[in-house]
Amino acid sequence: MAERSGKKAEYRSARRSRRMIKTAFLELLREKELKKITVTDIVNRCGLNRGTFYSHYTGVSAVIEQIENELIAAIEDVLEPPINDSERTVNYLLKKFTELLKSDVEYYRLVVNCGGEQFASKFRDFLLARMKKGDLLVHKELSEVEAQFMIGGFVAVYLNWFQGKTDCTLEELGMAVDSIIRTSAQRSRPGKKFS
Repeated sequence: MAERSGKKAEYRSARRSRRMIKTAFLELLREKELKKITVTDIVNRCGLNRGTFYSHYTGVSAVIEQIENELIAAIEDVLEPPINDSERTVNYLLKKFTELLKSDVEYYRLVVNCGGEQFASKFRDFLLARMKKGDLLVHKELSEVEAQFMIGGFVAVYLNWFQGKTDCTLEELGMAVDSIIRTSAQRSRPGKKFS
C-alpha cells in the first residue's frame, strides 16, 4: 500500500512540475519573442532545476507541442458529437468552439500565435480527420477538395482573428463562418437541406 501512495505522490509531483513549466513558458511568452525563450529562462522562472525540466521535456519546442496537443484535446472534447441529433449542426459546434475559446482567450491566443503554421497544420489535419470520420456534420457528400478548402478557410479565419487581423467578436466570427458554410453547402448541393 505504501508503494502505491508513493507512486501517486510521484505522479502528482510530475503533473505539478509540468504545470509549473508550462505556466512559466506562457508567462515568458507574454514578455518576449518565442525564439528568445530558453530552457534556462523557463527553469529560472518556475524555480525548478534543468534536470526536472529535461525529465519531462526535450526542449522548448516540446513544451510548445505539449500545449498544442492539450489545446487539440480540448477542442476534440468540445467537438464530441452530441447524443441529440438536433444538436449535430455546424451552428451548435461553432457555439461550443466559441465558448471554449472565450473561456481563456489570452491563453488560446498565446498558444495559437506561438505555434503559428505548425499549429495551424496540426489543427487542419485534426479537423479533416474528424470530418472524414463523420464526426463533424457539415455535409456528408463533400469531396476531399471541398473538405480541405472548407477546413483550410475555417482555420485561416480563426488564425487571423487570434493574430488581431480580424476586427469582430468571437461570436460574430462564429456567425459569419456558420453563414458561409451554410451558403456554400446549399450552393454546392442543390436540393439537399443543410443542417
